[in-house]
Amino acid sequence: ASTGSPQGTNTPVVIKPASKPITPAPKPAGTPDLAIRPIAMGVIDPRTGMFIQKNVFGSYETVTYKFDVANRGTGRSGSWSFTADLPTNPPKPNQSPMQNPLGPGDHIEFTLNFNAPSSGSVMIHVDTSNAVAESNEGNNMLTDYISVVY
Repeated sequence: ASTGSPQGTNTPVVIKPASKPITPAPKPAGTPDLAIRPIAMGVIDPRTGMFIQKNVFGSYETVTYKFDVANRGTGRSGSWSFTADLPTNPPKPNQSPMQNPLGPGDHIEFTLNFNAPSSGSVMIHVDTSNAVAESNEGNNMLTDYISVVY
C-alpha cells in the first residue's frame, strides 16, 4: 500500500549569493586609554619557584614586580612601549621593546625581575613617547616604594 509520499526523493538545495555583499556598518572609531596598575611585588622562592608577596627586601634578593596595562578606552591603541626606573644599585633605566596594540578592554600583565635592590621607588611609565593619542594621559604612570634592609 502506498502512503502517498514518494520514497527516496531528494530535492536539491540551491544557495544563491545575495545580489550584493552585505557590509556591516562601520563602528565609529573610539579613543584608546592605556592605564597601568600594580599587581604585586615580592620574590620567587628559589626552592619552590612560588611567588611570595612582600615589600621589604634584603639587598641580596631578586625583586619581582608585577603590573598590568589595560586599554580602558573605546578604540584600539596602536603600538606602545613603557619605561621602568627601578631602585637598583647602580640605578639603571629600562626601555621595553614596542608592544602590540591593545583593543578596547584588552590588557597584558608584565613581570620585572631585578637584582641589587636599594630602597626607593619603582616608576613605570606607559607610552612615554605619547605615540598613542589617549582620552586620559593621567593614568600612564605608576610609582611604588620598596624598602631594602642590609
